[in-house]
Amino acid sequence: LISNKSCYYYALNGQSDITSSFDLPLCQDTLSIENSKSYFCLEFATVELTTTFQPTFIYSYTCGSALLTAYIPVILYSYIATGLILPLLRYPMMKLHLHLKKSSDVVELNGIAINVTLMQHLTVLLTFGISYPVLGIVIILSIL
Repeated sequence: LISNKSCYYYALNGQSDITSSFDLPLCQDTLSIENSKSYFCLEFATVELTTTFQPTFIYSYTCGSALLTAYIPVILYSYIATGLILPLLRYPMMKLHLHLKKSSDVVELNGIAINVTLMQHLTVLLTFGISYPVLGIVIILSIL
């Protein structure tokens, strides 16, 4: 986010100077009327003026998209691993556990842990999954 130019980059590094030039018309020769406060310009000239300034930082509300761009791939790969790799590993681990335990007892699931995990998945789904639909589909498939 700090190195992204659409976010906080210019707040920390400053922007380069901007030079602007413009022409200003001036009156070189005037004619004044006696007993009057009126002046008439007889000859015009143009003077070019140049100014240089450093623009200030203005937050443009684009950090949200920079945040999504930075973290969506990480979350996407995490849920692909959760939905594909972990189920493939779960079956051999359960077989190994039952083999080591030497009994046919059904493995008991902790309901509180399952609820907490589902709430975490739902939170990620409602925050990142809505803004990036492909991630939403992957999250839903990995929860199922």
